[in-house]
Amino acid sequence: MDYYIENGDGTDARIWSDWCNLTGTTYTYATLSHADSVLLTEPGAGQNYFPDVRGVWHTYTCDVTAPATTGGTSNLPITSMSFQFRTYKTPAVVDWDNMYFGVKPTGLNSLAADKLEVTLAGNKLTVTNASTKDVEIFNTVGAKVQTLKLVDGSADLNLVKGVYVAKAGNQTAKIMIK
Repeated sequence: MDYYIENGDGTDARIWSDWCNLTGTTYTYATLSHADSVLLTEPGAGQNYFPDVRGVWHTYTCDVTAPATTGGTSNLPITSMSFQFRTYKTPAVVDWDNMYFGVKPTGLNSLAADKLEVTLAGNKLTVTNASTKDVEIFNTVGAKVQTLKLVDGSADLNLVKGVYVAKAGNQTAKIMIK
């Protein structure tokens, strides 16, 4: 994933993630090695926060292998991943983008080949490389806010300022209304 720190005090942004077993409403978290724990929660080189370098996009990536069980006395099978991006304290402003969690793509079937391309000029959304003529727009918490029918690859948006995800079939792209 990519991140951009606009403002803050050095304790602004971090990820906080863990493997777990979700049974009903109860989470049992995995016992992780120190190395995997650092990869999943401490991208700031042991400081727990991303380095406070502002005004530049940065990329954080890590490869981890899910444990089979939670270990410890419960030793339950892993069923879930808690994957959180956190922005702390006012006046912290952190932009997050290109988040991906899953099996690492290999060979010719990479994510880039299926990437939805979206441009925005005013309230006109233009989509290329779409697998469908219908585009759904979601807010940052995952709620659908608009469904569009593309006409010659374009549609009019009616959205307030913010960050959204455009989805066409199984393809997605981020859009920002300023």
